[in-house]
Amino acid sequence: MANPSLQIGNGKWAIKEDNLLGYSKAGTRFVPEPITMTRESAGTRVNSSGLVETVELLGSELVDCGDFSCAVPLDYWSNTGTNTSVLDGNLVFNGNSANTWAIQSLFSAGLYNGKILKITYTISENTLVGSGNFRRGGYSGSSVFPSSSNLNTTVGTHTEYITVNSSGNNNALDLWITSGYTSGNLKISNISLKESTKNNLARVDYDGTASSLLVEPERTNLLTYSEDFTSWTEITNITLTANSTTSPSGDSDGTKFLSTSTGNYVKEYFSAVSGTTYTLSVYCKNIDATSIRLLCYDGANSFSNYHQDEVNTSTWTRISLTFTAANTGSGNFQIARNLPNGESAYFWGAQLEVGSYPTSYIPTDGGTVTRVKDTVVKSGFQSDGIFGSTEGSAVFDFKWDLTNYIFDFEEPSGVKIRIFNENNSTWKLRDINGAAWYNTGFTISEGERSIIAFKWSGTEVVAFQNGDKSSAVATFASSMAINSIGSGNNLNNLSSMKFYKTALTDDELKTLTTI
Repeated sequence: MANPSLQIGNGKWAIKEDNLLGYSKAGTRFVPEPITMTRESAGTRVNSSGLVETVELLGSELVDCGDFSCAVPLDYWSNTGTNTSVLDGNLVFNGNSANTWAIQSLFSAGLYNGKILKITYTISENTLVGSGNFRRGGYSGSSVFPSSSNLNTTVGTHTEYITVNSSGNNNALDLWITSGYTSGNLKISNISLKESTKNNLARVDYDGTASSLLVEPERTNLLTYSEDFTSWTEITNITLTANSTTSPSGDSDGTKFLSTSTGNYVKEYFSAVSGTTYTLSVYCKNIDATSIRLLCYDGANSFSNYHQDEVNTSTWTRISLTFTAANTGSGNFQIARNLPNGESAYFWGAQLEVGSYPTSYIPTDGGTVTRVKDTVVKSGFQSDGIFGSTEGSAVFDFKWDLTNYIFDFEEPSGVKIRIFNENNSTWKLRDINGAAWYNTGFTISEGERSIIAFKWSGTEVVAFQNGDKSSAVATFASSMAINSIGSGNNLNNLSSMKFYKTALTDDELKTLTTI
């Protein structure tokens, strides 16, 4: 069988800034072929170490001596309060006085206006007594931050993203403690600040055995606090201990749920719409719970599942509940409903989204967040020699999303072939120019892996799925000269795409599509 003229994925992913790199083979040489990725929002993935992370490109470090290990650490901070010091590799803020701040000049004013910066800091000790706040920004008047904002003071590593304001006078990092504390210290062992780019980046997701490209539909996490369960509206007969274990993010921000009586839950509200399908998901690791239950309520009807058999005490597992609301009104969803008295489990990363399966995690902190859909585009098939002028073959290994179309194949005169689903159960090929539909006869299921293919020669197109050939032969209005491919409205995890210059034989395509 001939080598693919273009291959994407198949366990060999390569990413270069805003491009995904496919490849072709010339003998033993691999030739990179860039494929444009578009997504105008941040997105997460599970990396090869099994951690949930936001995919991003980070700039160089902007903080000097951020680990306080240099000879005279305070020399790098242009202004510090009289009760601020460095001791044993920690920046120490004393709570006895308001004169506790540290300011470091970072860059020329206005250089980072409108850009996103990632601040990461580690609190090594907090013995403060009183009711003050630890803040970033707003002290010096030339802060890189848009306004004063409270920072997390719990022991552990914390991350925050800030969009630099546009006042034209943003060149300093301010850290300070407000008045209100009466004694004690706050110690920081490390602080980092870097420019972050998160849009239009390919996300390669790992499940422990295989990797796939996330090309997902637009989804919104309707839950406004996905990790801070203490901010949920109702907490009944459960004691929450935040930052009590390492979460799937690798940070110490997993929350312990301990039942203190019966009839317990941690509840949040949402506006249910009748006929709409929702999926609630959350990461869970067991401690000693004999019952772990998710429950949703649409204002009139309850939906729930028990998940204790899915989780264990050594690993995090993402559990989920999918339901279709039968009522329009005030609904709610509950984590650890009826957790047995005295028993406990860890939770992190909750998400409520419209759809019949959970997509990649969307973090929230005070409001809903939308991850817009991913788009994959590759043009120049003719000039790059990827397809022949009148024939070719294409093979896709992916999981279906059953909303609208999946791929478009285009030639300079317009769209020629579209892979489309119908009634959430079958898929068709559409000749856009000829305004005709061709049923492949193959059934599909949402979220289920399939390997599909089609080949064309002249005006004829034949489809394949999971080792079978469609009995239907589609005859298009004109001979095709495909020059580009683009992902459609929605797609799911993509394991690989392969393209061939020629129309492969039926046996070859049956082999290539067999799971």
